Amino acid sequence: MQSGFLAGYATIAPSHCSATMRLDPARSPASAMLAIATALVTLAFTLGLWNHGPIPSMETRFAVAVQQMLAHHQWLIPEKNGLPYIEYPPFYYWMALVFAKLGVPVLPAIRLPNLIALWVWIGALYALARRMLPTLPRWLLPVAVLVAPAALYNFFIAQSDAWLCVGVTLALLGYLRHAADGNGFPRLLWFGTALAVFAKGPLGLVLVGLAVGLDLLLAAAAATVPWRELPRRIWRLAPFRGVLLAVAPLAAWYIACGFVAGWDFVRAALVYDNFTRFVAGAGGHANPWWMYAQSFWTDYLPWSVAVPFGLVMAARRLREPGPRLALAWAVTTLVFFSLSASKQSKYILPAAPAFAALALIALGVLTQRRPAWLTRTVAAWSATILLVFVVLVGAWLPQVGPRIDDDAIYARLRGTVAAAPGRVTMYRWPRSLILWQLGAPMPWFRDARDLYGAVHSGRLRSGDYVLVYRDSLSGDGPYALQPRPAAPYFAHVMTLASKGGIEVFRVLPEAASLPLPPTPTPLPTPWWARFDTD
Repeated sequence: MQSGFLAGYATIAPSHCSATMRLDPARSPASAMLAIATALVTLAFTLGLWNHGPIPSMETRFAVAVQQMLAHHQWLIPEKNGLPYIEYPPFYYWMALVFAKLGVPVLPAIRLPNLIALWVWIGALYALARRMLPTLPRWLLPVAVLVAPAALYNFFIAQSDAWLCVGVTLALLGYLRHAADGNGFPRLLWFGTALAVFAKGPLGLVLVGLAVGLDLLLAAAAATVPWRELPRRIWRLAPFRGVLLAVAPLAAWYIACGFVAGWDFVRAALVYDNFTRFVAGAGGHANPWWMYAQSFWTDYLPWSVAVPFGLVMAARRLREPGPRLALAWAVTTLVFFSLSASKQSKYILPAAPAFAALALIALGVLTQRRPAWLTRTVAAWSATILLVFVVLVGAWLPQVGPRIDDDAIYARLRGTVAAAPGRVTMYRWPRSLILWQLGAPMPWFRDARDLYGAVHSGRLRSGDYVLVYRDSLSGDGPYALQPRPAAPYFAHVMTLASKGGIEVFRVLPEAASLPLPPTPTPLPTPWWARFDTD
């Protein structure tokens, strides 16, 4: 026998949920909250286009890549420090380049695509709410999603994950529409998937396919769709045509890159960036399988506390398309990225609408006798968060901006170089923030043999500057700089408290007579080292 609370919930269905249905989803006066939320977040984003330097490490990547694409008058392949950049398909770079070509400075140009993504996402969420939560006011879902800390942060900074979120949301909205409305070609489903793929690679197709696949299986398990009807339901989605259309733009780009940059670039951009990272956690993003059990609660506050209960409620409503898809969407995204060796908290952001929907389902049960409590709580919390967000972006961020990208630190170095000119070089690969602050392309040395050989060959001359990461000056690994630069061949100039500490040395005239020191044998260079993976 069911407990009183769950038994009471089990009697609720959209057709006779009278308490909730009094909140007319189409005409609720509180729908003005969506307009207010959109205006506030747009104000914050607009202020943030101009009033601070690039936020490491994502924004510096895009800023440097767009700068170099503009300088070299090429649109096809993003590049960093003279090397093709294999991370992310070109969609985001191309949008930023359009704004830059129109005369917008680089930093606003790389941030504007995410403001556009935000507007599209809000509209898609408003439309999704009608299908996923038909008994609630349509503004609740977009507003609840919008104020999750993970959504505010990851849409605010320049990065391609925002458009992945937009594409996945549009695709699953199209799936719900097609399931309810007809037998035609599901254009929105496959357009959204194509957008997700062109924004982030094959991952977009995987996330949509997993959510749709589990939803169909749950529908059959709940006897909504007979098992024998599943093949026909899948066929109605036009999977062959759809997948071809979804991958065609990215495939065309890969082919063009193969002819221009070589097929190893395609191999790196497709295999290394999408599959090697998933299996091996390459790129410094390796994390344990349970990472999201830690990051989820703060990333999606306060709704995250209601999501577990929402999962239970959705599992009891598998015959309803909205709760069922929310369950499938959330579970497949969490499981997929938990299995991946490479993890960041933002990776599960495409499922933010599902998390919010599950929370609203749970909170709708708790407030069924007083439904206005739900709308008032969401409105009050959202207004508070967005007002604080506007203040932080408009007033606080400009004050801390110079510290975000270490502007004052690098200004000292730029002043030193201006007073005593010399070429600035880097031991080991210069990271994006360094390239942004000091200019790109920047010469660099792979290992100690390369650096000391450059002194003897004249590539590194008296008066040149060498920047060395502090961890390269300690230990005896194959990439440690041994012997450490010292008098009478090198002069220590300064220490930069950036990127874990950077020591700056200047080559002295005596370096020309430097005996070639014994240096460690470097590790073999991986095949993808010809391209930048940052």
